[in-house]
Amino acid sequence: MEMERLHHVTAIVGHPQETYDFYTQVLGLHLIKKTVNFDDISSYHLYFADEYSEEGYTMTFFNWETDQRGRVGSGQVGHTAFKVGKGSLDGWKTHLEENNVDVKETERFNKATLEFTDRHGLALALVEDETQELASISGFYGVEILSGRVKATSCHLVDQLGLTEIGENATHLFYQLSGDDKHVIAVYKSKQNRGIDGVGTVHHVAWQAADRGNLIDWQTNLFKTGSQPTVVKDRNYFESIYYREPGYTIFEIATAGPGFQVDEDRDALGQELKLPPQYEENREAIEANLTPIKGA
Repeated sequence: MEMERLHHVTAIVGHPQETYDFYTQVLGLHLIKKTVNFDDISSYHLYFADEYSEEGYTMTFFNWETDQRGRVGSGQVGHTAFKVGKGSLDGWKTHLEENNVDVKETERFNKATLEFTDRHGLALALVEDETQELASISGFYGVEILSGRVKATSCHLVDQLGLTEIGENATHLFYQLSGDDKHVIAVYKSKQNRGIDGVGTVHHVAWQAADRGNLIDWQTNLFKTGSQPTVVKDRNYFESIYYREPGYTIFEIATAGPGFQVDEDRDALGQELKLPPQYEENREAIEANLTPIKGA
């Protein structure tokens, strides 16, 4: 089997209003789902996308209103990169700087890359897609893996997930998914100190399975190759499994559906707090514990 594309990336960030303002006003994304962390209902789980899409392409956030900063290191995702239109990097650099965002020009993804952080220190990047005319973000370009065991992670990406090695430079090994989006995974060659979860870090990266049957096939194959995936978890908008790849980063595999319109119409996505059925009876208490988000 071959993994075709990324499904979502989930990060831990700070105040939800700052998250909403940055990703909608600065990056031009849309809030498409406002819910809670199903495993910790005291915090939001916010989903953003480049368009009102039913599947995949979502950047999601657990909002921790705390001073507990994370430490980016091995066993985590480093930079999360979005695709932007051909010839648009100069315009994006100006736009970001006008919004008080410090920008660094690099080649982290083996081509011209703009690196910056959001308001909570989360590492992001923009990379041009030569087939895209519009300057705006159109989903993920790829992610950077900070592995605790680089060779083992690389073997896992190729042998278990079916990615293709497409090259390397002085700092990274590069792999590509098989789908039309050609998402790129950059594995940093140097081992770093172990990362610590907290504000400003990525919690996990999710790959997409076509459906539940395909998800079970992935789960079975992972067991056979020595990984320890979880049971299938119902996340309302998709089903998924979690495991740590050999370099310690948390991977999730999530189904394409049923999608974000199971509890909201397309035109109303992200406008109301949506809770899974098991939490509805506690809605009043849950809402009272969450910070209101202006504009959302």
